[in-house]
Amino acid sequence: MLFTILYVIIHIVKKYVYAAVILSQLNILIIYILNNDVSLQFGNYLISTSIYFIFNLIVVNSYFYKPIISFCLFISLFLLSMNSEIGENGIYFPITLIIFIIYVLFRFGNKIFLYWKNNLEL
Repeated sequence: MLFTILYVIIHIVKKYVYAAVILSQLNILIIYILNNDVSLQFGNYLISTSIYFIFNLIVVNSYFYKPIISFCLFISLFLLSMNSEIGENGIYFPITLIIFIIYVLFRFGNKIFLYWKNNLEL
């Protein structure tokens, strides 16, 4: 069962991986250009790239569902911070997480509703 779940995830991700990598690098570049005080260290870069890659996979997936939702998700990515220091730089991180979790739960709820609707026996 684990291999089936991994196969499905890999199959879904394979379609959007190039766009997500490009968008994640563009996000990091834009934030690095706009914030002069951000230091681009290797550890921060790897963590930021992986976080932005995961979020951009969801953004690209949502673009083919509803482009308006995709735009809102993409704009919320700029509330993240590249600094791993504790301070004001990561204060909006929970808002971004909540927006993405709401979207994922919304899609999950739609799938459950459509499954229930199609299998309803009256």
